[in-house]
Amino acid sequence: MSLLTVRGRGNGGVAASPRRPRPRWLVPLTLAFAAAVIAPRIAPVRRALDTVVRCSSGHLYTTLWFPPGSFKAIRFGRSRFQRCPVGHHWAVVRRVDQSGLSPDELAEAHEHHDLLLI
Repeated sequence: MSLLTVRGRGNGGVAASPRRPRPRWLVPLTLAFAAAVIAPRIAPVRRALDTVVRCSSGHLYTTLWFPPGSFKAIRFGRSRFQRCPVGHHWAVVRRVDQSGLSPDELAEAHEHHDLLLI
């Protein structure tokens, strides 16, 4: 029995065409295209959730403040208990009204950001 007859049994005796390998550039190109399309849609949402907070020690930094919940903090009403990336300690943090901050304080807060998890 030849190779052609074994391959061709399921399709009426016609030899099956060999499967062409997928080009190596297809996956990176697809991922790059997806990133170019999705990233601009995610960035405004991320900036909207990025909030300036002050820890109980007085350090200012930004964090993702997602109202329904958080994976990196314990919620206590309007405040949260989470890790401060400035002082490297655990502290109670509260949202800060940005209109009451000086430009220097605001710049300092945006220099430090906690983990990218919600």
